[in-house]
Amino acid sequence: MSGLGVAAAAGSDDMVKMILSHSHLTRTAIADVARGGHMSTLKILLQDGRLDVNQLDKIGWTALHYAVYYGMLDMLQLLLSVERVYPDVRSDDQLGANHMPFSEAARRGDIKMMRILLRKGKVNVHYVTWSSWTPLYHAADAGSVKGVCYLLAQGVQVDQHDERFPTPFTLAAQGGHLDILRVLHSMGKVDMESLGEHERTPLSYTAEGGNPEAVAFLLAQGTKPIPKIPKAELPYHMPLSSATVLW
Repeated sequence: MSGLGVAAAAGSDDMVKMILSHSHLTRTAIADVARGGHMSTLKILLQDGRLDVNQLDKIGWTALHYAVYYGMLDMLQLLLSVERVYPDVRSDDQLGANHMPFSEAARRGDIKMMRILLRKGKVNVHYVTWSSWTPLYHAADAGSVKGVCYLLAQGVQVDQHDERFPTPFTLAAQGGHLDILRVLHSMGKVDMESLGEHERTPLSYTAEGGNPEAVAFLLAQGTKPIPKIPKAELPYHMPLSSATVLW
């Protein structure tokens, strides 16, 4: 940890100011301080004005990403008050997620943060990452009912689909998120037979995950049962106990 980090963790604003007056700051100092949740130090750095508030840290996140990820509402509002901040800044992490702080808020189902970010006026609720994920994908994948409902109320596309990746409905099935399956289905625009990885359907995922309630829901909505497969031909990813429930 740098001297600045030690002073910030100790809550010593005077020491932080002294270090700033004598030291060359690292480019990632704002993101580093945000990650540690050090509000008073963050205020000092922002007032100093030498650093880029949108700078990515070594793992590819910005201060805004950390504020949302850790649910630090006061920090989010402070960062958004900076004129030069980009509310739609993209991450560049090791997973290649390339997502916005808004998508992280959608995963958390933090409606207050989502509203604050949207009010800034530069956030696109339909934003698609390089991997074809929208904020709705993130919310469905994380099982965030609040996030899904809020996004649907903003008019996002329910059944967006890329041939390389599953739909939000399929992601919800994969995670066994029954309430999200119900909400998405109620919109009347989902393809319950859409194929995901290894040509698996939402029903395949719920069966594999051992989610009988989700299986029953999908079958009740008219999903086609999975054809019986000889034991010797079962895919490695589908245990026999899961497959037989659908025959």
